[in-house]
Amino acid sequence: AKKKTLRDLLKSRTRTSSANVPKRVRAELELTRYLQEEPIDPNENPLTWRNNHERFPLLSKVA
Repeated sequence: AKKKTLRDLLKSRTRTSSANVPKRVRAELELTRYLQEEPIDPNENPLTWRNNHERFPLLSKVA
């Protein structure tokens, strides 16, 4: 059997713990993280963050 790496263990733990949190709470936390981000460069496409769906998966659906 393949040994699990620390990364594998952390990934599975994150998936399990986030599955137990209500979607509304996850969305609120995600929105808070987004609002705390530094503003993007004015020369950058303002929709660039949307492509980063791993960091903001719930927000990217409504953008």
